[in-house]
Amino acid sequence: MQPASMATDAAQWAASPPPASPERASGLEAARVGAPTAPRSLREAGLGVGQLSDLTLKLLYLHGALAGYEIAQELRLPFPLVEEALRFMKEQRCAEVTSGDSLGPVSQRFTLTELGRIRARDVFEQCRYVGPAPVPLADYTAQCRARRLAVEGVRRVRAPGRLAG
Repeated sequence: MQPASMATDAAQWAASPPPASPERASGLEAARVGAPTAPRSLREAGLGVGQLSDLTLKLLYLHGALAGYEIAQELRLPFPLVEEALRFMKEQRCAEVTSGDSLGPVSQRFTLTELGRIRARDVFEQCRYVGPAPVPLADYTAQCRARRLAVEGVRRVRAPGRLAG
């Protein structure tokens, strides 16, 4: 997906009509309550540049080449955080830019160097996980607790006279 089409998709989503029923609307509002905010730094995300680089190495190893924004999407992190890992990987000669520079690093395509592929294989030996960046356990449990409380609140609003059971 190109950056322009991502903006178009977001605009279409924002312009879509509200849900049809009040019950559905209440459920959607509950889903939004307590939604986590995107981290503004690696420290806030509970990650080190090494951890994020290792995850990015494995991602590029499996996909071959990805644009900066695609890496950020896969890791579910804001691009400025991913950019720190990509910069580190380039400094370590594990990754290189193969194309795209019209919008800066977000549109550049990254691939692994030979050293990067070796390092990715080593990292895979330690952990095979590839996907969204992990979150600190305390943040995860707080989010689950907030979500549960929001859903319970919607249930109470929908059926105030029902007995629990």
